[in-house]
Amino acid sequence: MWLHGHLQQGLLPERPQSGGSGRPGRSEWQKALADLRSLHVPLTVAKYGSALIACKRGLQWEHALSLLRWMEEDAVAKNEFIFTHAILVCMQCGHATAVLKLLGDMPVASVPPNNVVCAQVISQCHREHNWHLSMQIFSKMMRSSARPDVITFTSTINACEKGQQWEAALQLFNTMRGMASIPNELTCSAVVQSLKPRASAAAGAGTWRLLPSLLHEIRCLGVQRDVVFSNSVNGAVEEASEWRTALVGVQSMLSSKLELDAASSSVVIKAFGSPGLWQRGLFVLGAMPINSIAINTAIGICSGIWQQALWLCSEHLSNAATYTAAISACRHGGKWEVALSLLQQMQCRGLSPGTVTVTAAITCCEASRQWQQAVGLLSLMLRRLLEVDAIAYRCTIGSCDVHWQHALAILMVSWQARVYDTESFTRVLWCFEAVGCWQSAQALLHNKPESLVPDESSYLSVIRSCGNSGEIAAGFEVLHDFVHSGIVHGVAFLPCAMSALFINDPDLIRATFAETWQRLRKETWSPCDLITLWSALGSMGARNAAFENAILAEALPSLCAYDWDELMELSWGAAACGMASDFFDPLQEEVLSRFGVVADPPAQCILGLISACHAAGSLRASFNMAASQLLERRGKDLDGQSTKHVAAEALPSPARWLHRSPAKGSEPTVVLQRLDMAILMKPAGWEVFGDQSERQLSAWIQARFGLQQSILRDSSFQFGFLHRLDVPSSGLVCVATTYAKYYALELQLRTGLLNRDYFLVSYGWWPLSLLEIRASLHWGLHTLSIAGGRGKPSASLVKVLAHAERRAQSAHSLLAVRIVTGRRHQIRSHLAHVGHPVVSDGQYAATAMRSTSDYRNNRHFLHRYRLEFLADGSGGLSVLEPLSPDLLKYLKMLRGKDARSSELLQAWMHGDLGDAIDWQQLSSLSSEDCTHVS
Repeated sequence: MWLHGHLQQGLLPERPQSGGSGRPGRSEWQKALADLRSLHVPLTVAKYGSALIACKRGLQWEHALSLLRWMEEDAVAKNEFIFTHAILVCMQCGHATAVLKLLGDMPVASVPPNNVVCAQVISQCHREHNWHLSMQIFSKMMRSSARPDVITFTSTINACEKGQQWEAALQLFNTMRGMASIPNELTCSAVVQSLKPRASAAAGAGTWRLLPSLLHEIRCLGVQRDVVFSNSVNGAVEEASEWRTALVGVQSMLSSKLELDAASSSVVIKAFGSPGLWQRGLFVLGAMPINSIAINTAIGICSGIWQQALWLCSEHLSNAATYTAAISACRHGGKWEVALSLLQQMQCRGLSPGTVTVTAAITCCEASRQWQQAVGLLSLMLRRLLEVDAIAYRCTIGSCDVHWQHALAILMVSWQARVYDTESFTRVLWCFEAVGCWQSAQALLHNKPESLVPDESSYLSVIRSCGNSGEIAAGFEVLHDFVHSGIVHGVAFLPCAMSALFINDPDLIRATFAETWQRLRKETWSPCDLITLWSALGSMGARNAAFENAILAEALPSLCAYDWDELMELSWGAAACGMASDFFDPLQEEVLSRFGVVADPPAQCILGLISACHAAGSLRASFNMAASQLLERRGKDLDGQSTKHVAAEALPSPARWLHRSPAKGSEPTVVLQRLDMAILMKPAGWEVFGDQSERQLSAWIQARFGLQQSILRDSSFQFGFLHRLDVPSSGLVCVATTYAKYYALELQLRTGLLNRDYFLVSYGWWPLSLLEIRASLHWGLHTLSIAGGRGKPSASLVKVLAHAERRAQSAHSLLAVRIVTGRRHQIRSHLAHVGHPVVSDGQYAATAMRSTSDYRNNRHFLHRYRLEFLADGSGGLSVLEPLSPDLLKYLKMLRGKDARSSELLQAWMHGDLGDAIDWQQLSSLSSEDCTHVS
């Protein structure tokens, strides 16, 4: 490993010698290998087997293969046990090539591949969406003396189904019958499921129409229909929009006394989810036993009137099991209040909530980020001496989010109870990471109990905490510990760690990429690993066409297997490397197909996908329209039927733009107010929301609008604000007062229809040819934004309005800037990157540029003077805000370098914005203008 070499050569910081107690000791596999080599007696298969088991537990596939080579050197014959465990450890570590080689070596060693190990490996292929490897293994079995059994056939068909290879699945099914091997219910379910239409061309091919003949063959084989098999049939016809046929299958299941599960209940939701049909749906559910599936189905049918669904089911809540099911159902609807109410009702009926019931309520609170309620429920369990398991601790810690003190206290309680859960430990580290407590995170990692084994997520969280706080040396210390810990890590770990520590060294970046690429070519990795790797390498500025094409070749055939977050990350990777319609057309088709079947797609992921498609120039109108309609419905659902809007203030004439006289005070003002939104003027020194200033714009607008608009108190929606503005800056800020309007404006922002224009003064005379800055930005929680080389793609458009000077040898430029992307400190960082920082920017301007009389440290010359957006029913609307008195005072000290500059300088000082109404009409200073000196 190249990193070991760098550590040994001293290119990375060494861990201090003091305080070495955090360094882990030798692992079980290391001891086993050392013991094996220290023996001076002939080695046997049993001794090698013990060492191999230790390597398997430690996921040390390379050492496992070394053991097999040692056996050859020592003339120790390998048996089925040795091959089986060597294959399993290679499969667990994602090394498909090694697996195939071992399977090929087995017949040479007179050990035929057995069905048990092959079925396990093929099942792993199924989980990793690797149907190619499963077919290769199956082919090897067919050529060996050990023929596949029912389990192996079923596992292979499942892998083909996951890879959308319905022809291969049917071929395997026919091969199975030809070998006189009788399929079971699981085999039949898998082959039926493979006919389920997808978002690809298969959806139009009518594969589900093959079902009748296939079902006839299955009936002739005498296979009994169970819940899984019935759901496969129902799902296939349901995805073909034949939900009525699927509903007949559900009713057949009920008549056969088969208990419905989540898959079959979704058919009922589809059939009766339309307005006016929910009563019939609940009638059908009357035949179902009351459990979490039934309650979830009832909630899905009743949609907005989910309270009625719970009320209808409440009369059946007669014991702890049914209450637990009802409480669990509340988690998916985000109804933590109902979960607590049911818990209280349960006690009023004389039923004592047990561990499972209270834990279910805690998971509801975690899903809704109600940390105080979750902590209270955990305290209830501890007071009543209930057995608290890892899930209860984990979910309570997960609900704490930024409240790291409470998360840490809960972790200490779990350790006292001898519950050593790695995920709970990692979640506390995430809490530290969210607030930048890198020292606490590092101390917790070093002082953990010996019984707790951290994983790569634990170490990576601490490394990110150090990087976000600018403590790069401390981050390398943690990375140094991880490298020597012997913990097996994925292919994306090292690039993610390097990215988190903001490494700019080209040699290290090239070495990281070279090692990663080598591993990718030798091993098989999950799609999630590949996406994470792409994001990490992209943020470091590492680009490689072969690597990018390999990832897309892996991703495109299996888009339906990715979750929403993975799709979004994949789309941004494709946008960053310039992929166009070849990728984004199938992506948008996949997302559109999900809109029809997924009840509650995550809004932020939808917006992220829209942004990526727009950034790539491949946003389709149909996708944009469908997303807009979905977000509008989501917003109206959140607003609810009883939302009362503030009456609109009298507006001026319906002109295309509005502007007002300069504000005279330092208080915020309302520039434009409508039924569902407002435009505010934020003075310098005010923070939109956060904890950097006592003067909070979010609190100001809450006081003005009262408690009627719930979005103004919702931190998950940024208190209604569509964007932020740095504390030392001034200008216009847009805020939505309804959820529906927030989504509508957010969609405009993501597609370039909500524009933000700035007026600023920079040091030096800006080059007239520099009209656009495209430089990636990266930043940490407590670090400045750094432009250039790595990070998130960022773009700013620039127009030079005037060249001016304040005194001899003191050059200034008046600029208008429009941001294409909205990154943290984007304009300030971009201008500093090209050598012309904003006047009086104490963070990004060099000390030599600034003068003590230039300006105040808490105010720099950057003002958002214009917002442009699409207004409902009135087309485009521009809102202008002239400069405030403190900025005008500084302008009066400047003198134009040429006649054109002097003219424009006077216009801005008198509030005459002229062409500033329209970015396209706003002219930039030309070389001819500069020849006419004033």
